[in-house]
Amino acid sequence: MSTEPSTEPRFPDLYENYSITSPVLAENREDVFEDLHAHCPVARSTEEGGYWVVNGFEDVRRCAQDWKTFSDKDGIYATPAPQLLYPEDCDPPLHTALREMLNPYFKPKVMEEFEPEIVKLANNLVDDFIDDGEAELVSQFSDALAAGVFCSVIAGMPIEDMPKLQEDFGLAFFGSTKEEKNAGWLAASDYHAEYLAKRKDEEPRGDVVDAILAFEFEGFEWEDRVGCLTLLSSAGLATTSAVFTDAIYYLASHSDDRERLASDVALVPHALEEFIRKASAVMCVGRRVMADTEVAGKQISAGDWVYLNFGAANQDPARFPDEKEYDLDRWPNGHIAFGAGPHRCVGSHLARLDLRVALGVFLSRIPNFRLPNDFKPEYQTGVIRDMLRLPILFDRPGS
Repeated sequence: MSTEPSTEPRFPDLYENYSITSPVLAENREDVFEDLHAHCPVARSTEEGGYWVVNGFEDVRRCAQDWKTFSDKDGIYATPAPQLLYPEDCDPPLHTALREMLNPYFKPKVMEEFEPEIVKLANNLVDDFIDDGEAELVSQFSDALAAGVFCSVIAGMPIEDMPKLQEDFGLAFFGSTKEEKNAGWLAASDYHAEYLAKRKDEEPRGDVVDAILAFEFEGFEWEDRVGCLTLLSSAGLATTSAVFTDAIYYLASHSDDRERLASDVALVPHALEEFIRKASAVMCVGRRVMADTEVAGKQISAGDWVYLNFGAANQDPARFPDEKEYDLDRWPNGHIAFGAGPHRCVGSHLARLDLRVALGVFLSRIPNFRLPNDFKPEYQTGVIRDMLRLPILFDRPGS
């Protein structure tokens, strides 16, 4: 059971000087969110020209649904990236048309067709380290499976290109300066521009890349097609990896839950939603305020920048009893880790399939695993949050 939050502010410096990249946030995320819910439902930052941070579940959901007041037309960063990433960085009617184009390629029935290939990819990755009795999960499984699933299975990109592309996205999300972030986005954009140009001259494959190439909308140019594919890749390569790593970290130190899931795969879908809630890999997204408004008693002016803190929303005690605890039987689990409103993640069905298969394969092949005694996780935090590395130990087959 989680303890009652302290009546005394614990992180008051973050109330008026919040930072989405703060080391304090990276190291103490759950405690920071608990403190914000108790004392500061809307925080303020002086970084990047100043921005607000909305933390409560109902406030975040309402803002995400109200695209006319909280617009995405300027992108998801208070300091704009060098390229707009569609369909995230636009409002209706362009956003509506883009989602209508993309949705058929990410429907549940379509995603199910990829399950055998994802199972094969996951098993091949486990084959590479199962005889070692140890693995570094992030590089050897989590990142590698995310790369294989999206870029190989969905978009048809060469798998050997993925490590460099993941490195570029890492710089884009977590670079220490605006220049580093921009360099990461531009490198990733250049890769996708080259890939789209190559695909344009090939016979159609009937996949989402062909759909992006064929999409027509007034004012939608070549660089916008590049931005669209870049966004899809960035989401596919970054988010599921973070959730799976977080799930394995939890299970490695909670043997009862690990044994339950390993012995009964029917429990995985419900448990998966709790892992998604707790990880909240997409920590926050930005919105431009289009009209004077009020959120949780704070007056916010037209033109201001707001970050919608999905990570904090998914740990709001008003929404989730014992919010700091992992409850693998929590159901229904009304998290908003995939967002809310018109910009809700188009790839949520793929993410769930990827994670369900990954957990199923991993637990069936390696049902007993543990952490090194001295291991302490380190995280990098921005609009995305992930664990830098996760060493695990396990018995070799037959030992």
